[in-house]
Amino acid sequence: MRAESRPGVTTATIGLVILLVLNVLIWRKAFDSVAADPPSLRAAAAAPPTPAIEPSAEELQAEVDQQTVVVVIGDSFTSGSAMNSGPEWLDQIGNANGWITRDLSIGGTGYILGEPNADVVSRVANPTGVQADLVIFASGYNDVGKFPNAQIEQAARTAIEAASAAFPGADVLVLSPWSSGPPADLQRDMARRLRAVASDAGDPYLDVLDALTADQIGSDGIHPTDDGHRAMTAFMQAALDRLQLPRPDAYQLP
Repeated sequence: MRAESRPGVTTATIGLVILLVLNVLIWRKAFDSVAADPPSLRAAAAAPPTPAIEPSAEELQAEVDQQTVVVVIGDSFTSGSAMNSGPEWLDQIGNANGWITRDLSIGGTGYILGEPNADVVSRVANPTGVQADLVIFASGYNDVGKFPNAQIEQAARTAIEAASAAFPGADVLVLSPWSSGPPADLQRDMARRLRAVASDAGDPYLDVLDALTADQIGSDGIHPTDDGHRAMTAFMQAALDRLQLPRPDAYQLP
């Protein structure tokens, strides 16, 4: 006698049921995980980043008190130009000695050129209140030939007086203007005047008119190349060693 056929559960049907159950479990687990996060965690994830707080003048001073700080106020012979790729002489000498350097140089300016905001006197202002161990004036190149040397000399005197007020206790070093070639008579006269300015203020003076050679000047005929900045670094390092500058041990907060 033939057995009666009864509808049964196929393998395909069982597989489909298992797949549906697994999907439900996965979605439930994901939902429970999100819901379990504490509100504070979710809020923190959604909150925008807290903006950085600028340090106060007192905090900046505390950071640098134990380090040597050198400030240079000059022109593109210090800040650099299209003729070099960097680092410039100030960065090189600072890195080699572990100094903090502040470059207040602006290309195309001088003791007078750049008034009323970019001339040297304006840049001597010390808005952060952070002091320095050594302030170097490396300016005058762009002034010579555009203003009478006597007027440039007076502006340099004013700038050095302003530096003494802005950076009390710091040594001041006055450089002659840099030169891109054999110095002209006007440049040599300006160098003599700046030497007198430094002497009257009781500050050391350094003649840099002959620090660069023609092959260290770029194609513009004015600015030093990378080789020029390396030569300036060596020249300045030797001079500072000879002058025993900077003197961080002699520096005291006002």
